Amino acid sequence: MFSQNICMWRDCFARCSPGYYERFECFHDCITKGYDDGNCVPGPKTGRCCCTR
Repeated sequence: MFSQNICMWRDCFARCSPGYYERFECFHDCITKGYDDGNCVPGPKTGRCCCTR
């Protein structure tokens, strides 16, 4: 399932970490880099921050 989800996302960079780097931080970083959206994929505990245009 992870490989199917990751195909929807363009660029992944930071590892998400509960209490430190979560969806808000990921979204903020993606917007700052010029993307339209960002989220932890596949999830907030084990995922990476991935951005889409």
